[in-house]
Amino acid sequence: MDGYQTGPSTPASPGGLPDIPGIMRRTRPWVLFLGVLSLIGVAFMVCALLALLVLLMVGISAREALPSFIAIPAYALGIIFDLLLGIYLLRYASRIARYVAEPGEALLAEALEVQRVYWKFVGILAIVAISFGIVAGIAVAILGIAAMTG
Repeated sequence: MDGYQTGPSTPASPGGLPDIPGIMRRTRPWVLFLGVLSLIGVAFMVCALLALLVLLMVGISAREALPSFIAIPAYALGIIFDLLLGIYLLRYASRIARYVAEPGEALLAEALEVQRVYWKFVGILAIVAISFGIVAGIAVAILGIAAMTG
């Protein structure tokens, strides 16, 4: 059995119970991969933000700079959110490693608590993004109507 097996069944330990340490051990590399990938994304976003700031300092016209003034806060928020997501995933991977090294209910609860915090943060980000999308859509519609009538 490889670590990439999919399907509805959960491998059982010799006692017939699910092999939770084994499941967590196979989950950890993916959590770690996504956490590192998130931090790499942060590095690219920081580079893009710095490039944008350099372009603004070089002296583009005010009309050309307007989209940049919108992009700068968006990049900054993206960096903060992605950094936090990466940190949460790395914390979860760390707690999984502790649990797998020494399986116990308290260490499993710690790992699951860090996972809960991660999913709560993702849920809050989703609510904020949906709300922002709705507000932006309404603002664009109002500005479009105003431009057509006046």
